[in-house]
Amino acid sequence: MKRLAWLLLLPLASGALFAQGGYTINPLILPTNVTVGGSYSAGLLLSPAYPAAWSISAGSLPPGLTLSPASGTSASATISGTPTVVGTYNFTVQANLGTNPNAALILVTHAYTIVIAPIQVPPCTSLRRVSPTARTERHTRRY
Repeated sequence: MKRLAWLLLLPLASGALFAQGGYTINPLILPTNVTVGGSYSAGLLLSPAYPAAWSISAGSLPPGLTLSPASGTSASATISGTPTVVGTYNFTVQANLGTNPNAALILVTHAYTIVIAPIQVPPCTSLRRVSPTARTERHTRRY
């Protein structure tokens, strides 16, 4: 018969969660300056390194971004892609370390926010007046 054990997750001042055994997900804050249509890549690392199954346990990634590896186990994961929709996205990344010899399920989570900004178009700095006759003269053939 397996014993059930509880995992206590304590919030730290940094916003990270401290899990049994001292595991954390780094970095604590994801890169900023994200715009629609721009490429994005951010690495996540379980510390201390231990193979885990990665997933999004709450919220959702911005459309166009994915978390990989989506299957299998690894001590690291990557959020990458090309964001397609402007907005603020809150989500929680979870690393499932599976069961340890004491039959305790170990889950490590960290909440993140990504803000996707619109593309910044530089303002027009000069305007040139075009004569209405200039256009017709250019397209007129002379025989």
